[in-house]
Amino acid sequence: MKKRVNYVLCLFAVAVLLLVPKQVKAAYYKSGSDIQMNAPEISLGNVYYRETYTDDMKKFYRFKTGNLDGVYLISFRTAIEGGQGGSARAAAYSTLTVMDGYTNKVAGIDGKSGRMSIFEGYSLNDKKALMLDAVIVASNLNRNTDYYIQFGAYDGLKSWNYNKVSSICVEFVPFRVASGFAMAENSNGDLTFTWNNIEKYNSYNSLASFDKFIIKAYANGNEKNIAEGNGGVNCLIVKGNNSTLRGFGYPENTVNFELFCGQTYYSYFNSRASFTKMYSTGNILFTSPLTRSSEHVVNGIKYRIRKNGSNGCGEVEAVGTDQTFNSGNLHIPESVVIKGYNFSVTSIADDAFAGNKSITTVTIGKNVKKIGSRAFSGCSSLKKVRIKSKNLKKVGKKAFFTTNKKGKIKVPSSKLTGYKRLLKGKITKGIKIMK
Repeated sequence: MKKRVNYVLCLFAVAVLLLVPKQVKAAYYKSGSDIQMNAPEISLGNVYYRETYTDDMKKFYRFKTGNLDGVYLISFRTAIEGGQGGSARAAAYSTLTVMDGYTNKVAGIDGKSGRMSIFEGYSLNDKKALMLDAVIVASNLNRNTDYYIQFGAYDGLKSWNYNKVSSICVEFVPFRVASGFAMAENSNGDLTFTWNNIEKYNSYNSLASFDKFIIKAYANGNEKNIAEGNGGVNCLIVKGNNSTLRGFGYPENTVNFELFCGQTYYSYFNSRASFTKMYSTGNILFTSPLTRSSEHVVNGIKYRIRKNGSNGCGEVEAVGTDQTFNSGNLHIPESVVIKGYNFSVTSIADDAFAGNKSITTVTIGKNVKKIGSRAFSGCSSLKKVRIKSKNLKKVGKKAFFTTNKKGKIKVPSSKLTGYKRLLKGKITKGIKIMK
């Protein structure tokens, strides 16, 4: 008895894929080709079928992509009529490959490798049948370009003569990933991630441009999901003490992050066959390591780590301000918190605030032991300096030169005499030192 294999190919474009019954369109006969470059074109939106009498006969068909951002959803089904299951249930499979014009595979699935989404008993025309349903997604296809589909189906055993009906449906789904992926490193060690969601762009899901998101973390050749959630979210805070972050050596080590947007697609033929595909936004972010000599900003002031603070005994020096500092009052605190760790501010670097004409008052914290050369040189508006530290050991050359001649420097009363000697020749003539 001759084996009979029926192929029905259906292609739809720009379809809204809802999990409701779909109207079956009229089918048109068109034979495929054994040779890829001779494949007949399938017009999007029409339904086609092909009938063959050979079990293992793979045929090529050609479709052309459109001019919009999106993916091509390919659903396919094989119905094996007759039989009671048994070994057929374990052995039957289908294969499908999508290729470009250079025979390069761009998407595909092989039922033999266990990647079929659904394999279940089913009733068809009052006969016993086995149904194999699967769905794949072809993304990143070039616009206005020909692509080729090669499809095959097998009943599992050569000695059996079961009829097979194979169907395929290609649908276009508009889709764009999120944009503007950014990260802020907070002083308490928490990381704030933000991105732009594209609401209602995707007709496949009217609530958001994608169904879910995942943020992956990478470090030392390893990767883990650091967070995931609903596609409608566009802001997320990851705690600095997160176990995955700590496992990657954060904050001492650099950790990279990548945002993926996900969409779940359902088979045209069976909603139980589904596949979730994740798309990278293509923007890799990374943390600045908490190591010696690394610089970090707290309240508009830049600090350089002099001694690592992961053990709570860290030290930093003030090295300047960033663009967010817009106050005339400069306060050098006794300590700062960087990525959840406490650091004592023990020095002010050479030239740290030199030439800053907007500073009018300066307060120097009690842990500062050193003020570098020219640290405040050229701060012509500086009129008042208060030194709280009783442990100041060194002041560099011209530390307070060319500051306001009418300025005053207040020091702890117990240090008045000693600090006068320490500051001699390093301040603008006329500045008074008082307790």
